[in-house]
Amino acid sequence: MVNERSVTQAKETIASLNALLAEIETVYYDISPCFPPEYKIVYAYFDVIQNELKELFGEWSSLTGVDEETGKTVFIADNPTIIGLFQSVNDSYYPGLNRLGIYRENIVDLIKPLRNMEIAFRERTKEKMFEWIKNIAKEDAKSQPEKAGGRLYTKSHVDLINLMKQQIEIAETSKSSHFVFEIAFIFKSIRKIYNNCRRTIT
Repeated sequence: MVNERSVTQAKETIASLNALLAEIETVYYDISPCFPPEYKIVYAYFDVIQNELKELFGEWSSLTGVDEETGKTVFIADNPTIIGLFQSVNDSYYPGLNRLGIYRENIVDLIKPLRNMEIAFRERTKEKMFEWIKNIAKEDAKSQPEKAGGRLYTKSHVDLINLMKQQIEIAETSKSSHFVFEIAFIFKSIRKIYNNCRRTIT
């Protein structure tokens, strides 16, 4: 199944990240002291292998499979797997390198090759959101309004806000501000879509 391939590939990729970090730590603590500082052994070693890691990320983010339910060609990574990989890069890999004196300006960007995954996550979230909005609008049309402060209101807008908040919180676990923006931008058109749904239903 697509999801099984996704999880397996993610575990292998994250394992590669962790293995690289462990190798760099070995070079930093055990090998580097054997050479003059100007040799910069840690950087020399790191430069050789980090581009290979970037290629691995690029290859994985382009892997596709056939969804057994829809028959469509899709990226193998499901949304939880994508979030997990972003977490691993931003929450473990980068900070681990920083502790060894290797800072972001010297590190190949591993998030950029995952752009396909960002897009896949965003489009899946958008598709789910639009479906949920329709359902909220349908339920709102059936419900009796409540009265507060001399005004009548329904709870649909509260449901919409909670739904948006939930999706942003999920995106925030990626520890990627760009990724969060991608998801938050979806909500720009939510109110308009909701109102269109309400007019159609009523």
